Amino acid sequence: MSAEYPRLLLGDLIIHQKGFAFKSVDYQKNGIPVVRVSNFTDDSIDTSDLKYVSEKIGIDNYKVALKTNDVVIATVGSWPKNPASIVGKTICIPSEMNGALMNQNSVILRVKNNCPVDQKYLFIALKTKSFSEYLVSTAQGSANQASVTLSDIFSYEVEWPKPEIRKLIVSVIDSMNQKIQLNRQINQTLESMAQAIFQSWFVDFDPVKAKIAAREQWQILTDDERTEWLNELLDTQDYFKTCLLQLTAKAGLSDDENLQLDSSLDLISCRGHGPESSESLDIGLNNLRKEWKSKKVGSALQSAAATVYLNIAAMTAISSRDETSLTDMSAAEFAQLYKTASLFPERLVESELGEMPEGWEVSMIKDFGDVVCGKTPTKSNPLNFSGDIPFIKIPDMHNSVYVTNPTETLSYEGMMSQPKKTIPAGSICVSCIATVGKVVITESDSQTNQQINSIVPSESIFTEFLYFYMCTLNSHFHDLASGGSATLNMNTSTFSSIKIIKPNEKLLVIFSDRVGCLFKRILLNSNEIIALEKVRDTLLPKLLSGELDVSSLTELSDIDQAVMDV
Repeated sequence: MSAEYPRLLLGDLIIHQKGFAFKSVDYQKNGIPVVRVSNFTDDSIDTSDLKYVSEKIGIDNYKVALKTNDVVIATVGSWPKNPASIVGKTICIPSEMNGALMNQNSVILRVKNNCPVDQKYLFIALKTKSFSEYLVSTAQGSANQASVTLSDIFSYEVEWPKPEIRKLIVSVIDSMNQKIQLNRQINQTLESMAQAIFQSWFVDFDPVKAKIAAREQWQILTDDERTEWLNELLDTQDYFKTCLLQLTAKAGLSDDENLQLDSSLDLISCRGHGPESSESLDIGLNNLRKEWKSKKVGSALQSAAATVYLNIAAMTAISSRDETSLTDMSAAEFAQLYKTASLFPERLVESELGEMPEGWEVSMIKDFGDVVCGKTPTKSNPLNFSGDIPFIKIPDMHNSVYVTNPTETLSYEGMMSQPKKTIPAGSICVSCIATVGKVVITESDSQTNQQINSIVPSESIFTEFLYFYMCTLNSHFHDLASGGSATLNMNTSTFSSIKIIKPNEKLLVIFSDRVGCLFKRILLNSNEIIALEKVRDTLLPKLLSGELDVSSLTELSDIDQAVMDV
């Protein structure tokens, strides 16, 4: 310990406030949020499962109101085997949780001088391996629960260099934390975008409902109004001009009528960039208008135009554009959007799962691929931290699409001892015992414990669809897993037989292509988060001890090179 990097007792640096033991009867659907230890993430708050109390109760307990950058430590929790709620977990309160109330089994720490930089430094200094190991070493309790005393927490010696060094360390580590947080926020946005598409297409059936509404509108239009619509359509967007070619229903027409219709539609299909093809296109369109007006092949064109009308309505639902703005799209974009719209049925029908699009099926989960129940390996092939294959447990299933950094791994020999339990990349893992309904996708070949059932899709196009569908079944999973027992348990047979809707596969191909791009970006960001966390955790003890000169790392852009020398 150098004079520039002295170690001071934590208790001498801070003031503290224990959380309040709110009663379950005080909780309500809205009001002032209450943060519990179960809401702690690795370094912040998971807001998806907050409890709330009334304004009056909040005023009565103002002392436990949280402030931005408060450092909070869990004084009660599990031993390190369960990282989701480990004793001593240390978090920093984000700005969006300012004013929330802190529940019991935790303590709020604030630096005495109330300096924001020092408050951030305190969090950084306590997010070290040495502090977490110290708390675990002092913890006491049963096999299932551990606790640490305030005395033990305050007895910890924390590095407290001079102010300018503390400020530089905060600058470096905070920059990395901000990049990590930005990646997480981007991932949340990307997943929300993908989930919105799934919800619209496969839950709310917006494109189908748009077609139903459009058919009702089409039926009340007069022939003159339909003709006017068609003429405006053909004058607006090049790709509209070929829609009739692709969709004209020829069934029921005589040979002469087919030949006559083909002569015009063939001209319309001669699309190119030269004057000759443009002239042919105009001739074809003029002939088409004449045929429409003379009604020589009216029924075929009426049917084709109606189909176009419905598909355009579905296009507006899919793209959130109005019909006018569709004309601003390039021909290629329009073509892809039109193709997608045409794959949605035009009607909803009753099924055992309620209304669903006509032509879609009711299938069981096992119809989408193999269902594999995990298994904990034998003692002869124990889990470790440096094995060849990820071993996934429920605590590893954080609020993220992919499992990218499980706490334990399995050796190659351990994997080979139970080869049928290995699931490939792109498998969907669903927690089915105790904590039920968590869903993640595997990034690589993996194994799980017996609390998880995994779907190995028979087609890669099922992966994104199944991920979101499993997320919608959370309450259904809980109902199936309750069984009157205190511990939720949904066996593999029950899970495999759950019925879900199966759309047509051509539409699933398009959904997979569209959402798969978002998922790839999520995976890249997730892996970058892991890399940044490793760099940060390597740098931090060296910065706190003075082993590494912090002045060389004041710019985040310089970190990569500096890490090379660590």
